Amino acid sequence: MGAAKIMIVEDNTTVAADCHECLINLGYNVTSIQASGEESILKAQTEMPDAVLMDIHLRDKMDGIKAAEHIYNQFQIPVVFLSAYGDLELLERAKQVGSFGYLIKPFEERELYATLEMALYKAKAEKEHKKMEAQINLLQKMESIGTLAGGLAHDFNNLLYVVLGNINLAEDNLQNANLASENLKEAEKACLQAKELTKKLITFSKGGRPVKEETSIDKLVNSIVIDTLKESGIQPAFSIPYDIKPIKIDIGQIKQVINNIAVNAKEAMNNKGVLKIDFKNVDITKEDNLPLAPGKYIKLSLKDNGTGISKQNINKIFDPYFSTKGMGVEKAQGLGLAICHSIITHHNGLITVESEPEEGAVFLIYLPALTPEETDLQKPAEKPMAEVPAKHPGTNKGKILVMDDEEGIRTLMHQIINRLGYDVETCIDGKEAIETYIKAMESKKPFDAVILDLTNKLGMGGQEAMGKLLEIDPDTKGIIITGYSDDPVVTNYRAYGFSDFITKPATRDKLSRIISEVISRN
Repeated sequence: MGAAKIMIVEDNTTVAADCHECLINLGYNVTSIQASGEESILKAQTEMPDAVLMDIHLRDKMDGIKAAEHIYNQFQIPVVFLSAYGDLELLERAKQVGSFGYLIKPFEERELYATLEMALYKAKAEKEHKKMEAQINLLQKMESIGTLAGGLAHDFNNLLYVVLGNINLAEDNLQNANLASENLKEAEKACLQAKELTKKLITFSKGGRPVKEETSIDKLVNSIVIDTLKESGIQPAFSIPYDIKPIKIDIGQIKQVINNIAVNAKEAMNNKGVLKIDFKNVDITKEDNLPLAPGKYIKLSLKDNGTGISKQNINKIFDPYFSTKGMGVEKAQGLGLAICHSIITHHNGLITVESEPEEGAVFLIYLPALTPEETDLQKPAEKPMAEVPAKHPGTNKGKILVMDDEEGIRTLMHQIINRLGYDVETCIDGKEAIETYIKAMESKKPFDAVILDLTNKLGMGGQEAMGKLLEIDPDTKGIIITGYSDDPVVTNYRAYGFSDFITKPATRDKLSRIISEVISRN
């Protein structure tokens, strides 16, 4: 290994020359001598010395301490300060920017050597420490991913076994319609549970972009908590200011958060005690030292008097599939609290937990509040939309076009929608959908609605197809269907010209309701 490279930053030419001579005598390489803080930062980037010998009192806009802060933060190059004064205030400032040494002028060569060698050793040790920390963090992330994968595999295998087993039983019971029907209902139930698990995974992994609407948080939380705690011995105690501000949230996602926390509290409290739920309007400023943008928020506190959380586990409580042999919030919760964290974060909010063993736990949730200018809750409600009769009275409710690149999906949707009383045509991609739509218009038998798959492996997808259909017929009523509920097209479907959306898998009843609603709209 060659001699260490040192850059000198000193605006006194005599002192700079002395430093240069000392460093050469000690066997170091001097990369350059700089007289200003700004120039030292630029040179540090191009020369990348092993250390910088920096005069604190530079006759420049930027003093040595400020320049050292930039050099260390940007390039992780250690800085040894030079000063003619042993000023305590300067020492404190130097410590704040990560000084690796401090020399009082004049100094001897052996002092310079000892200080520089210690600085170089300390910097090397610090780099090794950071490298080790990064490796440990990577291992922890891999362990977390492994835990997540194992938990998901376990849950999905259980659900698939229920589906497969009930289908086999239904095959055996084909001669007994009642028994076969029960088997198929159980299989359907398991499929819907698998759908919810997939939805949770998407929310956790991608953030599950919220589809927001304005609401009153107090009424929402009250109904969820009361419903979750019913038939338990736990009493909810609410504290709500009369002027609690409205918020704009994804109601389904926030319901999931409150339900998960209430379930955890119920388990931690062993079905007895009081769950305190407090609401507050708060103003967050930079001085609050919270990872939130300054502004107005709703602060929601849910405090139980259960078993609490141990100190070694409280920092892991939002990890996926975190589990211990404990009870309450330390019991295995799958993706529950990890999803709570993800949902609140993607609402530009914050969720934290405070707890002591045997003294209960309190979950604190901050969500951005709406200003009076932003809220619609006080504005007059729009008149309900008048019901419009279907275009095709009688048993034929209308005509639907379905586009999907999966043959199994096309066949299934054709059968279901046809049984709901609609004429159905199917196609494999957007190009075929447009051609089919135009032919129907030309034959004076237009489609009442089109159901378009968002992504298509064989050709044009639903988003592009909808844009072209609207150019042909501005009255086209489109429904997007996809397995990715967090896609921007789904979360803001009206902006892309769609009338509604369906997430896969969908029940027959939901499919029926959405098609009926879309067709009946003006």
